[in-house]
Amino acid sequence: MSALCWEESLDRDTSSATASPKRLSNSSAISPSARPPQRNIVALSFALNSVDNTIIYFQDNVGQLIEAANSAASTTWSINRTGVGGKNRSTIAAAVSRPDFPLVISIFYVDANNLIHDISYTPSTSKWNLGDLSDQGYTTMPNSSLTAMYSQCNLCANTTIIAFQDENGLVQIGNLASGGWTLTQLGPALDPDMGAGLILQLFYLNRSEDQINLYYKKPDLNMSLASWKPAFENNGVLSIIPHPIFC
Repeated sequence: MSALCWEESLDRDTSSATASPKRLSNSSAISPSARPPQRNIVALSFALNSVDNTIIYFQDNVGQLIEAANSAASTTWSINRTGVGGKNRSTIAAAVSRPDFPLVISIFYVDANNLIHDISYTPSTSKWNLGDLSDQGYTTMPNSSLTAMYSQCNLCANTTIIAFQDENGLVQIGNLASGGWTLTQLGPALDPDMGAGLILQLFYLNRSEDQINLYYKKPDLNMSLASWKPAFENNGVLSIIPHPIFC
């Protein structure tokens, strides 16, 4: 993707479970530095040789990345060590390639300096391999969320996408395509809460290229999203166009 054009398109008040119009003030929010470190978990599901599989990734008490795996063909869970570790009690993310593509599982994590690393697994090697994401120097703010996904479809580029907040609290999108990693800053207009949760979602569109959504929270605790829609235009050159979801 040579460029990204995002459109903020959702603003929903989630400060109360009863959807009350009352909102919390910024002064009542807990600052990222005061929030306790998290122990994150991520879960993936996929089919391999016509068997459904579920995998959970988490850190042990020293920050090593652990895999808990289960298949529909078994009633037990296996516990496996990936052989790598990140900053203890820090954010992690994982993504799996979509059906009809060769199986690849990727895990993303940060080290003690908040530098993002990645490892990947394929059945052909049956082992975890270090990626080159750390060579890009992508650094998160302390307590940043990290989210990842594979974007693969017949009408769009096959890419790996990650989202995180940088040292200034701005949301950055890392995009791995055939030409390598690129980084796009979404800018202050998104106005995310510092240390906000971030989730990428592939939004399926019938007979069209899929849309990619990024959900996040603002400082006033409103839930918002930004989105982009890749499209082959200009004689096949990949471009990014805004695509509103809500008006």
